[in-house]
Amino acid sequence: MINRIIKIKGVGKFFDFSLKASSLWNGEFRPITLIYGENGIGKSTLTSIFRSLKNDDSLLYQLRSFGTNDSPEVTLKFDDETKNIEYKNGEWDKNKSNIEIFDTHFINTNIFTGFEILPQHRKNLFEIVIGDEGVRLKYQISNLKDQIKEKNNDLKEISSKVAKFCNVYEMDEILLLQPDFDIEIKISKKQKEIDASRAFEKIKQSPEFREMVLIDYDIRYENLKAFCQKSIDSISQEYIEEVEKHKNSLNLGSRSEKWIQDGVDNIQDNKCPFCLQNIETVDIVKAYTQYFNEQYIALQKNTKLLQNKVGEINPEQIFSNIEIDYASNNGYVKFLLNYLNIELVELSITSFKKQTVEITKKLKELVDLKSNNPIKPIEIEIINKLEKILNEGNQEFIKYNEIVKRENLKIKALKEKEVKDVIILEKELERIKAVKTRQTEEVKELCTIYQKINKEIVDLKVQNSDLQTQLKQYTFEIFSSYKEQINNYLQKFAPYLEIRELKSTYRGGGKDPFADYGLYVSGNKIDFKADSMNPNVKYSLSEGDKSALALSFFLAKVFSDNNIDKKIIVFDDPVSSFDINRKTSRSEERRVGKECRSRWSPYH
Repeated sequence: MINRIIKIKGVGKFFDFSLKASSLWNGEFRPITLIYGENGIGKSTLTSIFRSLKNDDSLLYQLRSFGTNDSPEVTLKFDDETKNIEYKNGEWDKNKSNIEIFDTHFINTNIFTGFEILPQHRKNLFEIVIGDEGVRLKYQISNLKDQIKEKNNDLKEISSKVAKFCNVYEMDEILLLQPDFDIEIKISKKQKEIDASRAFEKIKQSPEFREMVLIDYDIRYENLKAFCQKSIDSISQEYIEEVEKHKNSLNLGSRSEKWIQDGVDNIQDNKCPFCLQNIETVDIVKAYTQYFNEQYIALQKNTKLLQNKVGEINPEQIFSNIEIDYASNNGYVKFLLNYLNIELVELSITSFKKQTVEITKKLKELVDLKSNNPIKPIEIEIINKLEKILNEGNQEFIKYNEIVKRENLKIKALKEKEVKDVIILEKELERIKAVKTRQTEEVKELCTIYQKINKEIVDLKVQNSDLQTQLKQYTFEIFSSYKEQINNYLQKFAPYLEIRELKSTYRGGGKDPFADYGLYVSGNKIDFKADSMNPNVKYSLSEGDKSALALSFFLAKVFSDNNIDKKIIVFDDPVSSFDINRKTSRSEERRVGKECRSRWSPYH
């Protein structure tokens, strides 16, 4: 209990009070203390000193006496303390939490203000009803909610950091992204889709790959070889030798046989076309006549046809067209590689061309040689080489053309494909890139921290849920008992008032619980808001009714406290608006005085 007030300096009307014991009173207080005095002499200031001592150091500084900025000074002696408790420099050296005070501050804070009962009153009333154990649970829950809120803010901050690297997925989705060892291939493929979408019109108008034209001299090589080895059997060997001898003597080279044939063709009346002598009996002329017979003429004619045909072969022009097609394909490949995986093999066109041009030239020389001497067989190795070179080169072209056909199907499919919008494709690309970004060291570290905090939140929520369950069970029991006690006191002070539906509840997303209840007057529920068009506190309760309601709440709180024997109870003018019938409340005060450690009651 409070043993003595030793000093009060600079608090309200107490400019500089110090205890001065006398023969009438030594300054010690009894367990029940009644302070009587007129209004304005400092009774409520004493109450405020006790309120500050309980849990509000700053309150005394706000109550400092007019005309001074110095910190108030108070010294109190308690019978359960070994030394005095002092207030200096704006704070108590020790607080006393076992003080309960009923005054206008209690009423305005917890029950009503003026004409209304506000949500804040019911929030504060919750702590009054549930007592110290309930308050402990409430503040544990509140602390857990603060921790959860703080950690959720941490998660938001980490999510914002991750979003700078990857903003196409929600954080929960990012956490689930797994490494993809083909990610670079997928990124490249998607980029090509994007490029293809942008260049779609150009792709639609572009040609297909050209196939390489196979080189075909339109020659039957077996027939050619047989022709080159052909001779005329009807010409005697003697005559052939004579003609050959004469040809060699002319020094005309390859033109000698043609010169002689022209002469033979112009013999008329058995006379030499050059000297007009009779040559009927000349042996060499007989040899010429047999040599240049019908078979020879037919063979020579065929040789001429072959010579003309071979002479028209132009491998340079053929390969020029092939090189144009090949270069076109290669240029198109570079364009299409941006959109498709194109695989065209390289051709050895330069080498093929060189061999073909050289061997074709030798073929022409071979045919010319046969033309100049049709009856003489010639070697066919050149023809074999030509056939081999063209066959090998064309086989390479055939393989190339098969690939061209396959790749052209890809191009056709691309042209016929329904192209996605570039914006959609770019979003898809961002999602693919996000899989890669997820595996960077910086993002991995942020995700690890996020998961750790998230687990901590889950654990805190489990703790919070358990405490909520405990508080719910506890409040159910306490509220039921408390409602009964309040109504018992109301029966004494205002029998027509009744509290119903007293319960613990939460409002909206708030973290603090409310003590919600219905207030009934003569069985009729009244609204708490003063502006309600229904019966309400402002018009349905007198000042005495409101005081009775407040005192009933306070007394129910005090007598519900299992530690009431350790409490210091302060009543500051609790019945000033009570009529004679309500003065019975003083009997309840006396009861409080008997059960608590100390009771103070200032009156006027």
